[in-house]
Amino acid sequence: RAVRAYEDRLLGDGQCLVRVAREFIDTWKPHVKKARTLSQKVRERDLHRCQVPGCSRRGGQAHHVHHRSRGGRDLQQNLVALCGSHHHWGIHRGYLRVHGRAPDGLVWEVGPRNAPVDLRSRCGVASCETDREPA
Repeated sequence: RAVRAYEDRLLGDGQCLVRVAREFIDTWKPHVKKARTLSQKVRERDLHRCQVPGCSRRGGQAHHVHHRSRGGRDLQQNLVALCGSHHHWGIHRGYLRVHGRAPDGLVWEVGPRNAPVDLRSRCGVASCETDREPA
């Protein structure tokens, strides 16, 4: 009755229910905190930027530093934001490795394992290493 009186016209029961639901959502939506996943929290912590030294692309993916398949846990200190290229082409193809504790204790290794060329000179970052195996 209230919706019909407010609209000043005859509406079906379904239309009234839709109007009530829409008003409820519009009223309360600004007051409800959006649930954030662990991945979203990690990307926010890393300012939505890829954390590979020298990269300035959007960090749209969260990577497990110590892989879950090898016992790594879903903790913020075990996750780092990476761009898609560094995540899939660098990390998962073996040309880029990371170990340590996020966000400030990460050590990056560049180049394939047992690289014939010392790639540290090309990295340009003091913490970038190629001759250490991950812990």
